[in-house]
Amino acid sequence: RLDYLGQVLLARDWSSKEKTVLESALTKFRATYSRDPAAAAQLLNVGESKVDKAIPAPELAAWMLVSSAALNLDAVVNK
Repeated sequence: RLDYLGQVLLARDWSSKEKTVLESALTKFRATYSRDPAAAAQLLNVGESKVDKAIPAPELAAWMLVSSAALNLDAVVNK
């Protein structure tokens, strides 16, 4: 998924530094929301998009935040 995200946002693979940062963030967010699924559900209630109930809320919340972080990387913003 992370590789696909890089291709969609940058039309290239992540640099090793970019990928390391995003993988670290994903690990952190997964751990945080696995410990607190209610916080994940609360985060997913923000916005108008419907939540895919087939994806566990902690996993979806973690990917939502990683995607947001990826969208804010200099390489993406200045593409």
